[in-house]
Amino acid sequence: MASLRRKADLPQAVIDWVAGAHPEGEIVSIGLLQEGVLSVEVAEGEQRIQLLFSEDPTPVWLQSRILVALRMLPKAIIRYLEGKKREYPDLFAEAVFLPGDQSCFEIFLRNRREQTQVKVRFSESGKLEQVDIIPR
Repeated sequence: MASLRRKADLPQAVIDWVAGAHPEGEIVSIGLLQEGVLSVEVAEGEQRIQLLFSEDPTPVWLQSRILVALRMLPKAIIRYLEGKKREYPDLFAEAVFLPGDQSCFEIFLRNRREQTQVKVRFSESGKLEQVDIIPR
């Protein structure tokens, strides 16, 4: 599956899974995150949910991530991001919430000048747990 542009490009198993799990949702974006991982963004009212599926041979749901507006994050995470923004003025941040038994926030930080992306994981209460540097 070289390129995904429309809902019709998705495997039927993914379309069926999304319809069953999010009957009120609408697929608003699709794409390939990395080799073998499909990303499907679903809108349910104001909420955006990113669903990840393995691509081959039969699509299998891997994870759901709720996209979070930065202003809605716990105050400890916002303070962390404000400090990083002073250090790197052109920093771009994207936040997701991973629901489940060990729910947490993952923040992806990118700086135009750097060739890396940083993934910072916080507990649901906002405690810093892990920092990973991901080469681009």
